[in-house]
Amino acid sequence: MTLADALTDFALLAVEGQQALFDEAGAAEWRADLDQRRLWLGERVYEVAMVGTSSEISNTWMWSWANPGYGASHPAVSAILPGCAKGREAGIPEFSVESFSLEGVTDYGMRPGSAVAFLAARLSGAPAIYAAPYSNGVAYLAVLDLKLPAPVPEALPRLMSVCLQYSGNHRQTIGNYGAQRGLKPVRTNDGGIVLTYPDGAHAHCSFDDWNRVTQVRMEQPGQA
Repeated sequence: MTLADALTDFALLAVEGQQALFDEAGAAEWRADLDQRRLWLGERVYEVAMVGTSSEISNTWMWSWANPGYGASHPAVSAILPGCAKGREAGIPEFSVESFSLEGVTDYGMRPGSAVAFLAARLSGAPAIYAAPYSNGVAYLAVLDLKLPAPVPEALPRLMSVCLQYSGNHRQTIGNYGAQRGLKPVRTNDGGIVLTYPDGAHAHCSFDDWNRVTQVRMEQPGQA
């Protein structure tokens, strides 16, 4: 699997996770203590893990386990190691090197490196990340204990409207989102995807020949 494929898979999950974090904490001031694995966003406190850093000077990514200031034995790094291992097992080359260029890598809207950070975080079981700026770069923290709300069909069009710019294959993105969130994605004869929500509602997603979503139609329980 390439990094680009993996980022396409996880784009909608990233939008959902970041929206959940914003809905809970808002745009509050932040501070962190990585020795304690804690992030404060206003009055809220989260358990975090250090994923990695991006440099705005060289436009490169460095994994936290390779950073001389942290390393694999640091308490803030250990929780992210299983996700990094999954990335290597999936054959994503960037998970097997200490650092790499971010040239051409998808940006999930939180400066270069955000998509890579979210992918590793999600593979480690974390639903969201926090981008903590520092001089000439960004440190990305996986938010480990954020609870995602149950998915609801009404949110899908709004999430997709944000996600469109992060995914070049909406069919792939929606299909993986449905699988990851337990929505039992089913392919239709015309190439669409139907998601089934916990309340019995269905989201019928249609796509064009370039895998771009063209329509999301909601069907509530009991509708013919």
